[in-house]
Amino acid sequence: METAYKSNNRPGKFRKKTRIYWENSGRIDQLYLEGNVIPTPGKLRHRLGTLSSEERVINFGDIFFPQKECVTFKIKNSSAENVKIAVISKPSYIDFSFGDQNIAAGKLDSITVCFDTKKRVLFGNTNDLIRFNFEDQAGVTTGYLQVRANVKQDFSQLTPEQLQKAPQIVFQNKKADFGKIEIGQVGKVEFHFENRGKKPLRIHNVQLNNPRVKLVSFDSLLVSGKQGKIHLQTNPKKINTIRTEIDVISNDPQNSIIKLQVNGLVIFPPKKRSTVFLSKNISLEQGQELYNEYLENGRLFILDVRSDSEFAEGHLPKAKNIDVQKKKFKHIIDLLDRKKIYLVYCQKGIRSAKAAEIMRELDFEEVYNLEDGFYGWQKMELPIEK
Repeated sequence: METAYKSNNRPGKFRKKTRIYWENSGRIDQLYLEGNVIPTPGKLRHRLGTLSSEERVINFGDIFFPQKECVTFKIKNSSAENVKIAVISKPSYIDFSFGDQNIAAGKLDSITVCFDTKKRVLFGNTNDLIRFNFEDQAGVTTGYLQVRANVKQDFSQLTPEQLQKAPQIVFQNKKADFGKIEIGQVGKVEFHFENRGKKPLRIHNVQLNNPRVKLVSFDSLLVSGKQGKIHLQTNPKKINTIRTEIDVISNDPQNSIIKLQVNGLVIFPPKKRSTVFLSKNISLEQGQELYNEYLENGRLFILDVRSDSEFAEGHLPKAKNIDVQKKKFKHIIDLLDRKKIYLVYCQKGIRSAKAAEIMRELDFEEVYNLEDGFYGWQKMELPIEK
């Protein structure tokens, strides 16, 4: 077995995972490929519009308020025409300066990017996209530069007396659960916290990394001894497992960033479902929900795409066996009723994902791939037949 890693325009350390499925045993192994790609010195390996650029992503890392930090990188006009560069859109806290906005053909120049924390209202991580226009005789081309930073409060100058009197944030719970939420319903959770310090507690920011979970409100300023709460909600449009982290950034010098966790499981409504929930990978819990809801009314078709011998050793009740690895699989599947709901599984979810893709191509309306397959179903001691 040979593996290769293409290092084009990707300097730095890397660690890639490869999954190997052994067909005879059904076992899955994982291999890891690691290394460090060293950049070619002086090479402008990126494109910024029509220009060659030393950078495409500027990462300032941690910046302490009220600092201003700048980065300068090289650009080059490798074309035979002059290019005029202009910034079209950017946040107010990011500034640019150019060696020359009109870059002559073949000329090497530079851009300086500055991040001013005084102009940014919120603490925490930011990931901004800066838009440029590049104009030459052929017309105008748009290019983008990504700018990242993490704005923090600097507590290094506080005296021992100030630290003793500082605010102290304490959460009653750091985990919350939406529970089971039907598609289209609104799920709500709250986190409760208290200021046990002597100085007022200020919540600078509450950052979420999952767009399906929304921040409704939070108490931003608490005097000593007072309690506050953070209110979150979700309104799922498709089946999914909700698992997200929330960063609460405050002026507590001992715990300036506290991580919270929210979980939940989106399930099918008890009656008619919309066909927008097409061809999804679903968990064992969601598969069981689908199985219990629709098997008895005849709408659910359970499709086992393993080999005949695997099927004979055990399978889901009322499942039909069509081996996805047989040449006639697509032809046989094409004869099935497209109006039914299909729960597709194999041993561990790999072959069934392939089968679900084929069924998508054949315009089946609702196809759900059981991610952990028969192995997971059996491990949870759910019903099987032989």
